Amino acid sequence: MGVELPMPDLSQERVLRFIWGVRPCRRGGLRLESEQLGHVRVIHNYGHGGSGVTLSLGCAAAVSAMLGPPGGERVAVLGGGVSGLSVALELLRAGHSVRVYAEVLAMQTTSAIAGALWFPLGIDFPEPGEARDRFNGILKESYSRFCELLGSDWGVREIDVYEPIGAEVHPEYFEAGVIGPPSVVGAGDPMPPGLGACRVFRSLFVDTTRYLPRLHDEVQRLGAAFEMRRFTDLRSVADLDERIVVNCLGLASGGVFGDAAVFPARGLMVEIEGRSIDYAIHDGFKYIFPREDTLLLGGTYEVGCDGPPADDSGYEVILEHHRHRLSRASV
Repeated sequence: MGVELPMPDLSQERVLRFIWGVRPCRRGGLRLESEQLGHVRVIHNYGHGGSGVTLSLGCAAAVSAMLGPPGGERVAVLGGGVSGLSVALELLRAGHSVRVYAEVLAMQTTSAIAGALWFPLGIDFPEPGEARDRFNGILKESYSRFCELLGSDWGVREIDVYEPIGAEVHPEYFEAGVIGPPSVVGAGDPMPPGLGACRVFRSLFVDTTRYLPRLHDEVQRLGAAFEMRRFTDLRSVADLDERIVVNCLGLASGGVFGDAAVFPARGLMVEIEGRSIDYAIHDGFKYIFPREDTLLLGGTYEVGCDGPPADDSGYEVILEHHRHRLSRASV
């Protein structure tokens, strides 16, 4: 048995709040393509599922490449979450004039409650071939750009991620080659208390409580205009002054652009006061992530649910799961 790492404190008095959010998923995965809708050119960037933060910077680079150099026209970016703001930042740095249209501010979006571990989870991967190669290229680009933020005030750091040995193995998550595949934790190596036989890999952790405000401030500093607006259908998009639109509406893309492949997947989380550990535990959608000042416990993946739960039982199940695991730790 290896040396146990610090024990997370999940005592009841440290429970800060229960959180729910909705992942913007899509059957078939990411939609990143351009189409002409009348007099408006729309570049779609949605279907990120549980990988919005993970894919954000790579998708933003792809959108910029599709758009090309500035042509004097202002670009409308629809959506104020991590995807929309990342696109806005990329286009501003390339010299475009940008207006961001959003129904809510960044810290009120689903992006704000993400952990977020850099890991392509909760999204359909393309079949092997050209589309898969493109997807892996986006992952590589995104990871590289997040690495550039290490050691800065953006809230990005490296982290060890531990998984129980019996957790599902998904080789495709590591196929892009930017994070190494998990290795079995050997006898005598540090391991989380109560986890038992496990494996570990190293990735990036993006603390959205720091990252999103920093991203928003940078977009604002570089001169983007912001307008609060809700989009309900194609007409509401066509009525914009801009003739170039980047769609980062996430879940709303289904209704606005008539994409029946879009669906919600609710996630429940519990936030715990204090960061008592500096590693992550990951077991599918059951996890413990260390934010700057709190722990984030997950979780669920409830397909078709797009509203708050009827009661707190789901949150209590999450707490019980993690507390039970910790109870197996050696004393």
